[in-house]
Amino acid sequence: MVDGIPEGASGFDPTALLGALAGNAAPEATSQAMAAEIGGSCDRIEAGAAIIRAGERAHSLIVVIEGWAFRHKDFSGGRRQILALLLPGDCCGRDGSRTADHSVSARSAVMLVKIPHARLDVVVARHPKIGAVLARAAAVDAAILRAWVANLGQRQALERMAHLLCELAVRNRYRAVAGEENSFHLPLTQQDLASALGLTSVHVNRVLQKLRAEGLIDLRGGVVTVHDHGRLCALAGFAPEYLTP
Repeated sequence: MVDGIPEGASGFDPTALLGALAGNAAPEATSQAMAAEIGGSCDRIEAGAAIIRAGERAHSLIVVIEGWAFRHKDFSGGRRQILALLLPGDCCGRDGSRTADHSVSARSAVMLVKIPHARLDVVVARHPKIGAVLARAAAVDAAILRAWVANLGQRQALERMAHLLCELAVRNRYRAVAGEENSFHLPLTQQDLASALGLTSVHVNRVLQKLRAEGLIDLRGGVVTVHDHGRLCALAGFAPEYLTP
């Protein structure tokens, strides 16, 4: 063991981790090897499983490699507010110094790389580019949170949905396969969308039907296709600069 990193990892190549933080798809074996080299782990968990529970401390930085997760607060009577959506390349568990004030759960089946904070500190000290990437990611997370607060507080239901879909289209575009820039997988139920947008599931259904009827989007089999990105952005008052790393 050298400074908290396993023997053989002192010459750690940061390429795979930087790729994971950029949301680049990689074979599971690559993620497993990267995690082992740092002294972390690579795990698959089922949809609905807890990743971080409110009131507990996160002992590792957790990077989403595949699938979607979400931050949420739960209330009595089964009520839930979704606070953020985590896509491949997104992180949670950055701060292990205090207990979590919200939960993080898998929305779909996910693959995660977990890097213990002590070992991450050593890697960042040796590879400052990783620290810079994590800092930029934290800044984008904060910008997304501000955008969500404004969306909930000031936009009407149709605008809220349009803004969320514009955001997800842009975030997925960074990871899109050539030829699929206008479509993305959306593993969210109408109740999930309601919990993210402060609406009822019935209202969500009506809003989606209106967006379809106006020729802006289509939603089939869990795949959203944006037919007119410009009009959708205009409806939402969407400007993508806050998503720029």
